[in-house]
Amino acid sequence: MACSVDDPDSVDEAIATVFAASGRLDGVAHNATSGRSPIPGHLADLSTVAFGDHVAVSRRGTYLAARAAPARRVALAPPVVVSSP
Repeated sequence: MACSVDDPDSVDEAIATVFAASGRLDGVAHNATSGRSPIPGHLADLSTVAFGDHVAVSRRGTYLAARAAPARRVALAPPVVVSSP
């Protein structure tokens, strides 16, 4: 399934789709990377646009997944959200 982790509706839809298919949600693995991730460079040379892209995918994506997951969870343990840096 496609999911744009910087789009709240896309994340909510992905979580809902998994829950509908399985009836449960035990955790979320966020492993998306920015399209700019494989481009080498120094932080000092990174534009604010490129930095914003990384933040949207890594940090905002993690937040959106963590926000969407509890509404669909069945298990009693706290949700686990794993994110790559």
